[in-house]
Amino acid sequence: MQTVHGSMRAVVLVTALTAGLAIAGGPVALSATVAQAAPRGDLAARPTTPPSAGAVAAGWLGRQFERNGDLPETEGETGVNYVPLAVVALASAKVGSHQISEAIAYLERNFASFVEVPVSKSKSVADPGRLAEVILAAVVAKANPRAFGGTKPVNNLVARLLATQARSGTDKGLFGSPEAPTDSTAFTQGLVLTALAAVRQVNDSGAAWLVAQQCHDGGWESYRSVSKPCPPPNPTTYTGPDTNDTALAVEGLVASKVSPKVSPLSFIKSSQYPGGGFAYYGGDASSQAPDPDSTAMVAQALVALGKLSAVTRRGRGAEAGLATFQLGCSSPVSQRGAYRYPGASGPNLYATIQAIPAVMREAYPIAPGSASRSLPVMSCK
Repeated sequence: MQTVHGSMRAVVLVTALTAGLAIAGGPVALSATVAQAAPRGDLAARPTTPPSAGAVAAGWLGRQFERNGDLPETEGETGVNYVPLAVVALASAKVGSHQISEAIAYLERNFASFVEVPVSKSKSVADPGRLAEVILAAVVAKANPRAFGGTKPVNNLVARLLATQARSGTDKGLFGSPEAPTDSTAFTQGLVLTALAAVRQVNDSGAAWLVAQQCHDGGWESYRSVSKPCPPPNPTTYTGPDTNDTALAVEGLVASKVSPKVSPLSFIKSSQYPGGGFAYYGGDASSQAPDPDSTAMVAQALVALGKLSAVTRRGRGAEAGLATFQLGCSSPVSQRGAYRYPGASGPNLYATIQAIPAVMREAYPIAPGSASRSLPVMSCK
């Protein structure tokens, strides 16, 4: 049984509630005229139209890639940890075709070090969440996730992912190795199901495990234990249902064409802040503030449900909440379009990666398509 949080950002359980670190923006590349929202200090005060907000964010993201297809080290993590979902983000905005191509080539050469996690000095095991990310990236880039970078068994990412699934016992259907308790959660289960949906791989037992994990209020916690199922959300002890696990669980089930036991909308609505945004745990404004990662994840879940415009507070939805984190015309040129994290004034790589599909109104899995070479910049005339 796994009880440790795993997520797209390895530190999301604890540090997602604190300030993220800023990184330097890259040089401005190709120009595109994009409508800009009215500034409020250093931020956009309201969302631009979704394609415009997503396009300029994707333009900023594309300019962060290095020549070899990697991304710079950020928040103590190597760039490869961010590359798969960055590819997905660019593809969702349909820009940065050159960066997508270079990044996929880089992943084909380097995915082994990313998808394997050490469990001892002499042994490592496949991480289902990381395998899922690479599969999602491969699909949007029109690469073959069953022969990714080669034709050996190690290159069949789908088979390797399926091999991590429990076939019996209390956690039948759960993805993840008991030896590596970092990525067996509702969050990762949902992410895995979106990746399997991307390759048209039906996984009934995986969806059944996730349905059984849902709390009575419609949300999901990281892992619903038998002895203490679904305590009230508590941002101090990091227990109870949260927006991140709920969002990915929703996306996974929708992608699998499976309905949850109860509608998650009541939990999502109860977690929303007056500005439209979301924090990791909702409903306690005194101990938390909304963050772009959580807001983007919930927005994607609402897109999957077809309810993006139906969930608002004081007339403001998730898109409005997310827009408050986008850097606007008051920021240096090299930072415009990126998203910041609370506690930092400059761009945050992961927040931007997470925000782009949300403002493009895309849920996982992102379908493969064509992308232009352009890297749009924000127009501040």
